[in-house]
Amino acid sequence: MSQHLTIIEAAKYLNRSTKTIRKYIKDGKLKAIMEPAQFGNRYVIPLEALEAFKSTPLTHTPTIENQLVEVPPALPVEALENLIMGMEGRLLEAIEERLAARDKRLEEVLGRMENRKWWQQLFPFWK
Repeated sequence: MSQHLTIIEAAKYLNRSTKTIRKYIKDGKLKAIMEPAQFGNRYVIPLEALEAFKSTPLTHTPTIENQLVEVPPALPVEALENLIMGMEGRLLEAIEERLAARDKRLEEVLGRMENRKWWQQLFPFWK
């Protein structure tokens, strides 16, 4: 009778996360069996499958060569400054528009509140 481990136990055994173990199962890299459990089905992994998986090297080993990317030529500093200044101007205009709309709405609300009694101001749903 072979021993079976849960996903959590397999993650501890392989020193990986449970998400990684589930991904290995989904990708077919790790053999698992679906069995009924107390709250539905769960995966269990035979210990032999874990030992075989642990002894095989990873197909994709992260290296520095895989992580290098080609950097596009840098823009001149003046072009970057012009770009930033243009974006800053548009951002300030958008902020000013929103503040003006907020002030207009606030004036409308306060204008309606001035004509009400104190209890109507506190409880606007009472007429």
